Amino acid sequence: MAVIVFREMTRADVPRVRDIDRAEVINQLYTVKDGSLQSEPCDIDVKGWSPGETEQHIPWLEREMDEGGTMFGALDGERLAGVAVLGGRIRGKNRDQLQLVFMHVGNGYRRQGIGSRLMALAGELARARGARYLYISATPSQSAIGFYLSHGSELAPEVDEELLALEPEDIHLLKAL
Repeated sequence: MAVIVFREMTRADVPRVRDIDRAEVINQLYTVKDGSLQSEPCDIDVKGWSPGETEQHIPWLEREMDEGGTMFGALDGERLAGVAVLGGRIRGKNRDQLQLVFMHVGNGYRRQGIGSRLMALAGELARARGARYLYISATPSQSAIGFYLSHGSELAPEVDEELLALEPEDIHLLKAL
């Protein structure tokens, strides 16, 4: 494994998310039915970002940074291997949640502890900012949900309606800090 350097990134670094190789094969998708996770087999070959996808993400992530968000990067030399963005807006009825807004680890870098370290950095900062939970609106793929569950996340007992409206297929999770 290459030497990966983790550091806080700047707003000017946001466009570098284009460099992350999003490719993966998805064999299971999750839904929530009657308050529990249900998986369904599928066969989806994601070749990378869909046309225009990063061009939608970049202004959104820049807004998150402008509103107090923090971006952590995992760098292999100059290449961005992974990224996590912690939002700056307090969420939840008890005002004790910060959202893990965006997290991706590139193909070829997964299952090496990079995602775990990025999530730990986001969690440490969220805790330092007074949050008790990370709120995660996750892609319903087996790899994403499996990752978050293996790191102590659970189904959110109360779904953030604003985030649900933005991505209705996402699985909403909380991770205690």
